[in-house]
Amino acid sequence: MSLIIQTLNRLKGRGKNKPVPPGLKGEVRKEEGGKRFFIYAGVIIILAGALSILLINRDKLLYGDRENILSRVENTPKIARNTASTSDGRPVKNIEKENPEKTSESINPIAPEEKYTVKKEPVPPETKKTVAAKKNRQEKKAENKNRKNIYLYNSYISLANSYLEKGDYRESLLYYKKAYSLEKNQKVLKNIIVLQILTGNFEDLYRYIPQLKEESYIADIAISLIDSGHLNRAEEFLSRFIGMSSPYILYAWGILLEKQGKYQQALVYYRKAYQLNPYDQYIAYAYGRILEINGFYKKAVNIYTGMLNLEGLDKRIKEILQERIKILR
Repeated sequence: MSLIIQTLNRLKGRGKNKPVPPGLKGEVRKEEGGKRFFIYAGVIIILAGALSILLINRDKLLYGDRENILSRVENTPKIARNTASTSDGRPVKNIEKENPEKTSESINPIAPEEKYTVKKEPVPPETKKTVAAKKNRQEKKAENKNRKNIYLYNSYISLANSYLEKGDYRESLLYYKKAYSLEKNQKVLKNIIVLQILTGNFEDLYRYIPQLKEESYIADIAISLIDSGHLNRAEEFLSRFIGMSSPYILYAWGILLEKQGKYQQALVYYRKAYQLNPYDQYIAYAYGRILEINGFYKKAVNIYTGMLNLEGLDKRIKEILQERIKILR
């Protein structure tokens, strides 16, 4: 049985594979190899053509509805001001300028429950009552501060005067300066400058001099310099006020010139001071005395006699005047 099956199988194989003569076997193989070559070449050409078509039409294949997408983007209002662009680099128009009526809610509508807004509490307007209360508080605060400053000022003045009576000029000067820092008082300023002269603090002296405006205090300071023997400093000090036609400054100039032995020049300054203010007992007495020194006795007596009628004449000056009138007559 097996022999029959084997015989049949051989017959089947012969039908499929026709016998080839020995001399033609190589030719048949070449012909079969050529056919395979053309088949492979054809497949490669077909694949290359298909790939080229895909590359050419990639935009349409990938973005088939591109125009519709662009139209939708162009008709959509934008929130940001910066110009957007599509994936291929083409700029999209700023629709916000062209459609100002549209808002960002048309792009991304938010449900009412998702909205989050901060509500600011309305500030009630100030009423007349609140304004008045605010003003009262400010006035009270300023008043309390003023009271505190007044208390400190009086305390400093009291301490300065106390040290001045004891002859402690440096401590007195310290508290006068503290008082002056709270209130720019000309009398306190005069005391500061005089104490600086007495303590020899001339460097700090010229820092305060420009703040001095009271004419009588300027004369007092100059006289303090003269009495302390600083004649050159007194002259330098008075030169700062040379343009002021004040009877007190002229009087101080007369004292300085008299102290320097320049009696005729002193007479000129005393006369000018007396003409500007004949009712000041110290100026009048200085003028009468310089007349007497220069030999004008009759004029000196007239000045002395007229001074006896001055209101509020100092008792000591009155006694000197009566004595000089008796001697000169």
